[in-house]
Amino acid sequence: MKPFKNWLESQGYSTATVVDYRRKQDVFLSWMGKEKLSLNRVQYKDLLDLIRHCRSLGHSRRTTNTILRVVNLYYKYRIDAGETLENPAIGLHIKGTTRRLPHDLLEWEDLVKIRKDYEAINAKTKRNKIILGLLIFQAVTIEELEKLEPKHLKPREGKIEIPGSPRSNSRILPLEAVQILDLQEYLEKTRAQLLKEKSNYSRWDQPVSDSQLFFGTAGDTKMGNTVYKLMDELREKYPEHSKLTSTKIRESVIVHWLKSKDIRTVQYMAGHKYVSSTERYQELDLEHLKEQIGQYHPLG
Repeated sequence: MKPFKNWLESQGYSTATVVDYRRKQDVFLSWMGKEKLSLNRVQYKDLLDLIRHCRSLGHSRRTTNTILRVVNLYYKYRIDAGETLENPAIGLHIKGTTRRLPHDLLEWEDLVKIRKDYEAINAKTKRNKIILGLLIFQAVTIEELEKLEPKHLKPREGKIEIPGSPRSNSRILPLEAVQILDLQEYLEKTRAQLLKEKSNYSRWDQPVSDSQLFFGTAGDTKMGNTVYKLMDELREKYPEHSKLTSTKIRESVIVHWLKSKDIRTVQYMAGHKYVSSTERYQELDLEHLKEQIGQYHPLG
């Protein structure tokens, strides 16, 4: 069995994080030895004792949460190595620390319906529907929309290549059948119409490159304003989704993917550089554990 350090590195953690997590692992193993426990005997209630132990050592809630996270990862490491273990640390987290989790998410069926019902009646709205499809079916970010070039689209193969960035990994994802004809039309006709329409605008700060796939109606090479207007239009049409944003769509899609795909697959599909970025979405399916923590939590 390879060392825990090597396993963490294989999961995409940085050198500094690996060093820190190894220290946190020592806290857990030391406590386990003190309590004369083995991995297969540690239960949820025992981890509550670990929390008390961390408090007695003077650890902050943030540090204690990191230790709990390392315990979770250590169990995953041993399970990956073939050991038959139950992981008692899944979703365990102390309340009271600042941590952003996805919220106000949309159901997959609602997202699909929003795209389906969007009326594409001219070049601008055809572009918007394509963008909406990429947000929903491939969970692209605004930054990735700006990096897309015509060569990245392969509608005949039913695929799209999403280029990487300093914050995300590149990936090749399948296109949905409902996207392919629209994308072919965009490449062959709609994009040229939008390029022609740009001449109607006097303000043209950043000329569109021939290689840029999407651009704003006024020729803006940045897509943030275009996507914001699209979201504003959808919020007005669907008041029940008053907090709809491109980020909210992406978060909803990632949670949907995790319901049927393993975490490494979702990490790839989402372009996450680190698996930890994907893991936080799993916690949304652990409401029952959160209720238990609220009931039995020693730090209140």
